Formats: sequence, C-alpha cells, structure tokens
Amino acid sequence: MGISGQSNARAAVCGLSVVMLALPGLALANADVEKNTANPKNWAMQAGDMFNQRYSKLNQINKTNVGKMQVAWTFSTGVLRGHEGSPLVIDGTMYLHSPFPNKVFAIDLDSQKINVEVRAEARSGRDSADVLRHGEPWSGLRRRQGLPATGGQQRWSRSMPRPVS
Repeated sequence: MGISGQSNARAAVCGLSVVMLALPGLALANADVEKNTANPKNWAMQAGDMFNQRYSKLNQINKTNVGKMQVAWTFSTGVLRGHEGSPLVIDGTMYLHSPFPNKVFAIDLDSQKINVEVRAEARSGRDSADVLRHGEPWSGLRRRQGLPATGGQQRWSRSMPRPVS
C-alpha cells in the first residue's frame, strides 16, 4: 500500500472513531424526548412520536362512544389569525403558542388553569418561532427563554444569532 493509501485508511479510521465517540452523546440528547414519548398520555412531539404516525395509543375514545363526544372545555389565545404550531402535552401540562403577539402558554389539563402566560420578544407578526424543548417552552425569535411549567421565575435566557439570508 502506498503512502496515499495509508493516509486514506488512517483518515477513514479517524473519521469512524469520531462518529463512534459522538454516538453516546446523541443518545443522551434524545433520552428526554424518548422518555416523554414513551408515555401514551404525553404528546411530546408535533406528530406524537419519532415515526410521525400521529396516532395515539389512548383508548378512552373508540368506535362505540365517539358519537357521544361533547366539548369539555375550550381555550382561546386571544388571537383570531392562524395558529401554525401544534400544542404539546407533557406530564399533564399543555404547551402552546400564539401568532403575534407571540404568547406562550402552559395550561394544567386537570384544572384548566393557565400556569404560564408570557409574551415573547418579537419585532413583528412574522417573528413567531416558539417551540418546546425538554418540557420547557421557548419563546421569541431573537431570544430564547426557559420558562417553568408551573409559573415562577424564568430559568434562563439566551440571545440567538440572526439567520443568514
């Protein structure tokens, strides 16, 4: 094997080593998501699970009682325009966000009590990019804030880089 063949083999082994060392970190990053999606009472991802099936394993509603369903309660964000994000449910708390004025809500599903209502920092109606990460809503396009599910103090706040256009 020539020098260039040895260099290529060495580079391949180094690359494979880096990938193998990174895999445990990726597994740890998904541990919270996997734990939350394993509980059928949670809807911790937009499509319900990592397979995007949008299927719930809950069985309280079935073909014999679906025709008898009635509205139990409703909630309005106070905005009549389109809402683009899906609500998420983790451990009995529903997280949702509104379009401009970019409010983030955490609602206790047992009591229907609003535990958190925060207006995100945004410059215009187009700046709505609220998501949920590890059971905490993030809010605002230019600043991310870690909010507790039951109200109280902001856990953390970070400025985010502007997207490259």
